[in-house]
Amino acid sequence: MYFFRMLRKKLRKRRRLRAERRQLSKEEKKARKTQEKQLKAEKRYIMTEKREKALKERRRFFKAMPLLLLCSLFLLELAYLAMEGGDYLYQYSSSAPSDLQMILVTGKNKSTVQIPASLAWSEETDLPYFDMTAVANSTELQTFGDEKNVRYTNDTDQTAFFEDGKTVGVLNGEYVALSSAARFYNGRVYLPLEFLTLYTSGLNIGYSPEKSTLTISKTQDSEQSTKDHPVYNGLSITKFCLTEAAHPTVED
Repeated sequence: MYFFRMLRKKLRKRRRLRAERRQLSKEEKKARKTQEKQLKAEKRYIMTEKREKALKERRRFFKAMPLLLLCSLFLLELAYLAMEGGDYLYQYSSSAPSDLQMILVTGKNKSTVQIPASLAWSEETDLPYFDMTAVANSTELQTFGDEKNVRYTNDTDQTAFFEDGKTVGVLNGEYVALSSAARFYNGRVYLPLEFLTLYTSGLNIGYSPEKSTLTISKTQDSEQSTKDHPVYNGLSITKFCLTEAAHPTVED
């Protein structure tokens, strides 16, 4: 009998240990599952934060894209102008001179010529350059020459000769000095304003520094003009300084 009692006790003890082990294994499994869930939740949270951060960076990049493109275009234009010639870079400076408006007037007819700032102003004097090609066309001067030199002739065989980059001109066979060199650009001739004010007659010249405007108008022939039929003087060229027209009229 004693043997059977001891055997029962051992069996009960084994059953109890097995039950305890089963209970522990269940709790461990639950703990592991809970831990795995927590790890997955943490990973999801981290991935969500990374995605949100990446989306914010993309949004910032796309918002800044137009500004970046404008800056790139501006830099490319500056580089192009620098390659073409550094003289044109002044137009991006607030203190740079502006373009010059040259207005040609014949009676009631007006025509405007835009002279770019790189060609309109003399570094040696305060006076501007003017478009001699436009003046010659409006005053019916005959033009001969090429891209390096040019000669103008009026109906009385008076002549004016200029070379590109030279500060000396030839008027009616006599040399005259100019304060600034003649400029030939893109098939047009630009001369310092003093040529008109000192060595020509037949034109009225008005200059407004504040408005950057140069007005050149033909004068009427008082003897031949009538009220209904005005007759305008041609452009006369002389190698002598015309004291009555030595300076342009400065307009306000």
